[in-house]
Amino acid sequence: MTSPDDEEAIGIGPEDEWNIVCTKERFAFLIEQDFFPLLVALARAVNGIRFCLAAGVASTGAESPDMRRGRTQAFFHAAAHLYEILDLVSKLQSAFANLEAFRAKLLPLVEDEATVALRENELRLIRNRLTFHAADTTALREGLRKMAKFPVEQHVFAVARGWRAADVYYLIGDVAAQVYVVGGESSSYRKKVETLVEQVIDLATNMVAALDDVIAEVFNHPERLVPPLPRATANGDDPVTEDEV
Repeated sequence: MTSPDDEEAIGIGPEDEWNIVCTKERFAFLIEQDFFPLLVALARAVNGIRFCLAAGVASTGAESPDMRRGRTQAFFHAAAHLYEILDLVSKLQSAFANLEAFRAKLLPLVEDEATVALRENELRLIRNRLTFHAADTTALREGLRKMAKFPVEQHVFAVARGWRAADVYYLIGDVAAQVYVVGGESSSYRKKVETLVEQVIDLATNMVAALDDVIAEVFNHPERLVPPLPRATANGDDPVTEDEV
């Protein structure tokens, strides 16, 4: 987040567009380096998490079925993306170990006991059993069976407001998925879900901040990569060593 003072210092306003670019020759060089697909994967990971966070924010405000659907789906996809990112980070050590942002910000976050526990439990279940595997109904069946034990007179399949199809929220599937992940009785599972949502949002927010710093350091200090990446010449021709820059 930048302040007005930061914007004045770097000469970029809140509505100004800017780009990071390289020449065709430099690009041809970069795509043959082992670190570059990892860097691009990190950038995609940031895009995915930011999409989920933005979707969650956009679904706050006046309570409605479609808002509730948006928040819930944003949560499930953020959790699944986080699981993928944590798996990706484990593959970065060889190339990014010398980056300060990787050592001081990303690794401590990934290796934190709370993060490890979240990854091995709730994130793993959401990623592997629910979000990306619609054809496997095993987890949903288990969640539905737990719901059947709730002391209620009826179970809601869908909620809606008005007659637009876009405003229909098929609630039952998300409830079954949540119950499968957190367990608990009808009186306690909602509180467990609220706690889990807060944990996922906190981890996602901290993760994108750390990844932003790692990506920025790659651009600002390519010599810290393993092996060190030569900088390009001023005209973008063949890369040169630090001593030649």
